[in-house]
Amino acid sequence: MPQETDRLKLPLPLGNENVTRESINGIFEKIDAGVATRSEVEALRQMISEVDIPDASLSEKGKVQLSNKIDGMSEELVPTEKALSDTRLSILSDYIRHPGYATTIGTGSAYLVILNPAPITLTEGFGITIVPHITSAHEPTLNINGLGTIPLKMQDGTSYAAGDLLVGKPYSFRKVGSDFLETSVVEEVINNKGRVSVTYSTDIKKGSIAKLINTPTLSSVIRTMDHTNRYISQKGVDGKTLVIHGYGQFYTVLKFETPHSTEPTGISTSSLATGESVFASSAWGDYLVLTVNGLTRWEFRIYKWAGTYYSKLPDPAVPVNDGSLARHCFSSDGSLLAVSTASGNWWIYKRSGDTFTKLADNASIINTGVSYMMTFSPDGKYFVVGRTDQKGFNFFEIIGDTFTPIWNYGWGSSGNGRTLRNITFTPDSKYVIFSLSTTDEGPYIFPVSGIMSANSRSMIPVNASLSDYVVSGARAAISPNGKLMITDSGNKPSGTLTPMLIDSGAFTVFPDIRPVTSTIGGLAFISDNILAVTTLENKTIFYNVSYPINAYPLFQYSQVSATKNEGLVYALRDGKAGEAHQVMQIL
Repeated sequence: MPQETDRLKLPLPLGNENVTRESINGIFEKIDAGVATRSEVEALRQMISEVDIPDASLSEKGKVQLSNKIDGMSEELVPTEKALSDTRLSILSDYIRHPGYATTIGTGSAYLVILNPAPITLTEGFGITIVPHITSAHEPTLNINGLGTIPLKMQDGTSYAAGDLLVGKPYSFRKVGSDFLETSVVEEVINNKGRVSVTYSTDIKKGSIAKLINTPTLSSVIRTMDHTNRYISQKGVDGKTLVIHGYGQFYTVLKFETPHSTEPTGISTSSLATGESVFASSAWGDYLVLTVNGLTRWEFRIYKWAGTYYSKLPDPAVPVNDGSLARHCFSSDGSLLAVSTASGNWWIYKRSGDTFTKLADNASIINTGVSYMMTFSPDGKYFVVGRTDQKGFNFFEIIGDTFTPIWNYGWGSSGNGRTLRNITFTPDSKYVIFSLSTTDEGPYIFPVSGIMSANSRSMIPVNASLSDYVVSGARAAISPNGKLMITDSGNKPSGTLTPMLIDSGAFTVFPDIRPVTSTIGGLAFISDNILAVTTLENKTIFYNVSYPINAYPLFQYSQVSATKNEGLVYALRDGKAGEAHQVMQIL
């Protein structure tokens, strides 16, 4: 039986068959019938070209267009193989969204890794997880693809100690600034607590148990104001005024009407007449009082704020004329003004508007103290003035216009020893604090309730177990919330300050701070967290007050009560005083 071709089914004669002309003609006829002519092909091509094929979409089939873009938003284009490859490389090269992973080579102090694809630069936020091939040395670094050595540090910026990064453990880092900071912490956890960053208060050995205590310090300078021949400052009783002067004719008054601001709402820089000099100042509200060593005599002058400057008020009808004037102070409500002289006399003026009227002299308010130091309690119930020998004080209770003597106390000593230099009440008026010039004793602190009862007039001892020094100094400032007192330290190098926390009648001395190296002429809290320090270099510097967590050896903490503590920890490494380290919190 003859075979046929696959497409046109033309007969294929067998080898034993005879082919006739008729059969060949039949084959040609089939070929002619099955093959299209050129004109037919062209007609078909024309028909095809006129067919309207729609573009492909998400719901319909159709024709498509190719694209090499890897960041487009079109839903009609189809990515090429190249675009898919570029997308893959882009994802792999984005080490911020997709951190790298590598086992290190190199040394324990200088780790090396190779990433593929290779990063061009190490941008901010660059992420990588490394698995150390060797335990880290002290302060290890990481070099990625030869792009430079970068320090590896803990999350708080603390450098690693030798042995902190272990072999075979993954550690994740992000580039922040000039460092790689750890983002994953692989460590043991005790009582659901982990590591905390602290500053060592003294040398501490690895494994030692320590107590965490918030330690007051001056953390940063907010602003500095330069003066001319002004190096003494005195804060107004209402806390809104800072008077700065020297023992010369110039003085400046800063008014702070905005709470917690170091930007004065008003500044008055003034000058007395040539030859006159300011000896002392006090302020309340819009009123300013100056002790002036005039051309012919000592006098005190009263001024009132006039919007941009201080205008002198008329002298009181009965002025003080008792030799050399020294000090004065307002009561907390500004209704009373105390004025005293170097001869030991002092008087009280009562204010009504801009008029200051001298109260009648009596045995309770004259010839009982010395002018150098005196103050009213914040609640207006008490008045304290230093004794004529400056070796004690007189304490008065105020009822109306009457000053009743309650206690005359003296601590003795000859020469300049134990000389009274400052009197300060706590803001709640519960304690009165006397700063002395002595170099071997701290401040004398008395509870007001004990003074008034006459049965428990004992001083409160300060707790200096956290410090090698007990306070002494000519100046003291207490924060408005009454929780922190800072004094200048008379028996330490110039510029040394000593902070003391006050809590429920307990006074705890903390290590010294030395923000400046020159003699301090004034301390004043502008707010609970801002301290103004005036120096002999004619500057007033405003500092932030902060309370970083410090680690104290447990034995040193055993007698501390007036502190806010954050628990017990054990040291993960040896460290010296002042160094920052991470410790493991256990309680």
